[in-house]
Amino acid sequence: MWNFLSEIEGPLGALLLIGAIIVLGIKTSKKYIFVCDRFKLDVPNRCVLINKEPIFFEEIDFVTVYELEQPSGWERGFMYRAGSYASKNLYMTQIIFRLKDGREKECTFNKRSSLYKALKQLKPYVPVRAYIEDFKPPVYWEWIFIVVGILFFVFLKILSHN
Repeated sequence: MWNFLSEIEGPLGALLLIGAIIVLGIKTSKKYIFVCDRFKLDVPNRCVLINKEPIFFEEIDFVTVYELEQPSGWERGFMYRAGSYASKNLYMTQIIFRLKDGREKECTFNKRSSLYKALKQLKPYVPVRAYIEDFKPPVYWEWIFIVVGILFFVFLKILSHN
């Protein structure tokens, strides 16, 4: 009996460790990746749709941006190991629509690129009290260098065969 337990001890520990990483990755993914509102600008009807709820341009006093709690390095690492490659691009923010009657409506974004696009679309129609260029997504140069490097080696391979 003891010999059997010592034989499964190693694989069982590895499975428990992998399972814990996957569970923590899913838990943090639910906290950050799956939390986002559907935003749509409907110019012909002169409104903004947040989760299919219209807010008309005439009702909006101004728009501002509020930064939410960002995932920690541990949480990004767990999400990355669990298969969520979007963890690198996470940036949790809210666009807050201040209405003329004093109420506020929030729209949550989890990507810097979608926030930047939404603010650029809103600027001609609604006063935006934020510097939009601060939210411009960064260029990931490592991917550009990898692609150029691969193309360079493919080009060399083609030249060496002729």
